[in-house]
Parts: sequence; C-alpha cells; structure tokens
Amino acid sequence: MYKTLFANVNRSHLAHDLIARVVAEKEIDLLAVAEPNRYGAAKSSWITDTEGDVAIMVTSSSIHWRLRFRVRGVVALENESIMIVGVYVSPNIDLAEFTHFIDILQSVIINSPKKLVMLGYFNSKMVNAGSSYMNRRGQILADLLEITGCRCVNDGTPTYVARGHQSVLDLTILDNRWRGEQYNWMVLLDEIASDHLAMRLDLIDANLERVEYPRPLNFTADQIEVIVNRTADRLRDR
Repeated sequence: MYKTLFANVNRSHLAHDLIARVVAEKEIDLLAVAEPNRYGAAKSSWITDTEGDVAIMVTSSSIHWRLRFRVRGVVALENESIMIVGVYVSPNIDLAEFTHFIDILQSVIINSPKKLVMLGYFNSKMVNAGSSYMNRRGQILADLLEITGCRCVNDGTPTYVARGHQSVLDLTILDNRWRGEQYNWMVLLDEIASDHLAMRLDLIDANLERVEYPRPLNFTADQIEVIVNRTADRLRDR
C-alpha cells in the first residue's frame, strides 16, 4: 500500500510543522500541499509548481518518482505506472482564466499514458463532490470529468471548515483506470492549524515498483466531438 496526503496549509509555517507530524505518525509516503509556506517549500525536498502555489514532497524512498512537468498551479510527478498531479486554483482568477486552467488539466488527462491521480484545491462547488449546489466553476470541472471518464472520489465530507461554514473545496480525482478496490480515501480530523482538513488516499494493490502498462483512456468519437466543441465555445466566450 502507498499512502498519500493532501492539505491546504494557507502559507502557515505552523501548519507545515503539524502536517509533517501527521506524515510521520501515519507513515505517509507522499505529501502534496496547496499554498505552502514559502520558507518551508524552499527546502530542497519539495517540488513546486512555477509560482510556489502547490508542492509535492516524497517522504518515502521506497519508490522513485521523477518530475514530469510543472506550470502555474500544477506540478506532476511520475513513475513507470502512475502520475500524481498536485493542483491549486486561486480563488482570485476569473472564469476565463479558470476555463483555461481546466483546458490544461484536460490535456494532462487525455495525454497521460499512466494511471492518473489528481490531488488539489480546486476552489469549485461541485455537487458530485458533495457540495450542496453547483457553481459555474463546478459545472466546468464536472464537464471535464464527464467527457474524460474521470471521477471525484470525495464522499461529501467537508474539507474546509471556518467560522461555522463548511465546504468541499479540496478534491481527489482519479481517471477510469482505477478500480474501486484499488484505493481508500478519507478526510483526516487531525489538527493542522489550517481551515482546511487533510485528505488521505491509500493506493492499495498498485505495486508501484513493478512496471505496469495500464490500459489507455479510450475516447469515443462523440466524446472527442464534445471536447472540441466545448473548447471552441470557451474560446469564443473569452
């Protein structure tokens, strides 16, 4: 079993320290954080996106990961069979910028020859993640998952709790090459000095040291047409 953890630590140095304690106590193998503390993320063990908004640290040496790519808001590591992607979506970007970001994720999903795991702060209200309503960003993200065959594995448990308000803003997304028995997902209640809670994803029967050749994502002609048309519509709306 390979244990991963994701949390938004709100640039807090204390949150960095507390999440490190959770990692040690639960023997987590890979940690991804959104809004990392700048000083903490500057350490050599962290791999960040181009803006320092999302970072990944491999905490176990049992599996060799390599950097696949990084752009603003996205950093991806891979081994022979899996790609893990850390995601951060700023609440300050407008809908056109968000749509462009989703287009980037669409390209990542379609072009990945490996099993895909996305861990991130998507800042979207999506009903199929457990939100009580769907906002415009959530609909765009839901459309992406539908046409690419991916799924959000959140079970509706709030990942953001502040001043009496609860929401599901941090998401775990898997592509359709993962079967239900191959992973466990949960929200942790450990205190990490953030208004976000940590999400844990355990990859159960994936032997990451063995080279795997997972089946490719298959897109029907209708799905491809939908992708092309929606991309064209988004470009016209900008």
